[in-house]
Amino acid sequence: MDFTRTGGLAGVQEQLHIDVDGTVNSSARTSFRLDADRLTDLRNALSDPALLGPAPRSTSGAVCSDGYLYSVRTPTWARTTDDCAGPHPAFDRVLQLLMAWVHPNPAGPSDSGSPSAGRRSHADLK
Repeated sequence: MDFTRTGGLAGVQEQLHIDVDGTVNSSARTSFRLDADRLTDLRNALSDPALLGPAPRSTSGAVCSDGYLYSVRTPTWARTTDDCAGPHPAFDRVLQLLMAWVHPNPAGPSDSGSPSAGRRSHADLK
């Protein structure tokens, strides 16, 4: 699967590629492997049936000023959203997991926090 986060005030472009065995290639770090628990967490999040429904639309129109654009592609589906889109708990959970691996905490990824911890809200952009 592939994940990208682009945009923001600084115009970042961050990417992850995750193989089925849990090998992660990151634009921030060269390569690492997810442990079995983290790989299971990701597989469970990606298999949530709510991901098959329509994605919330951006509330700011065509441009989400200074916000990020998130894209996830798997062999069977793809989804793109931005910081200005409404909440989507199933996709927000996927983003929360992926963002922990783009910017890893030295103590390891955490499952704590709100379901939308992977995305900023539109209010955060003001």
